[in-house]
Amino acid sequence: MTRRDLSAGLELALEASTRGASLALQAGDTTVETFLREDAPHASDLLGSLVEALERQGWNKRDLRRVYVGIGPGSFTGLRVAAAVALGLAQALDVDLVAVPSVAAAAWAGLQVGEIGSVVLDARGGALYLGTYERLEQGIREVLAPTRIRLAEAKGWPVPAGPLLGEERAPAWLGVEANPNYAWRGPAIPTAAGILNLGRLQWQQSGASPMEAIRPLYLAAFGA
Repeated sequence: MTRRDLSAGLELALEASTRGASLALQAGDTTVETFLREDAPHASDLLGSLVEALERQGWNKRDLRRVYVGIGPGSFTGLRVAAAVALGLAQALDVDLVAVPSVAAAAWAGLQVGEIGSVVLDARGGALYLGTYERLEQGIREVLAPTRIRLAEAKGWPVPAGPLLGEERAPAWLGVEANPNYAWRGPAIPTAAGILNLGRLQWQQSGASPMEAIRPLYLAAFGA
């Protein structure tokens, strides 16, 4: 890679809401996505993987223009580490930072324009995470904010009709397995590339996120 490839600036996205954490770098038309080992602790591998990815491309972190970070819900440790790394880079380099709900990025990747659908993830401890979104041509609209629901209370939950993404058990959890209006479409695994794509649209429409938004949804909204 030459310096000419960075004329439009370098963007970074971090996503660590799941065990399969990832990071993505984009400069111009070149996007590089790296997935961490699922058995690796996020704290020790996230920064190291970023350094390696930059070195492979001949890029420098000082060329970063924006940083995007997935804020969950998901892994307590992973979300905290990703938020801390993103904040540190953005403050040290004086660049914009954009917080993107990981479930929204998963919905963006899994829905067609105009569709309304729900992302359902295993929250462990006898609970699920659920968020409902409408896929727009240039972004995504939150229909139901992500929430944590106990499995014992999930059946009959007022979920708008539409495809279900995420856990294959979602229709059974929600008690809609016989209802064709809630067909399971497939897994929804948040990725750094998805965070980058949706985050850029979010930045174009609203600019950088306020500092108080750069905290994991796991801590801000989901409780124990």
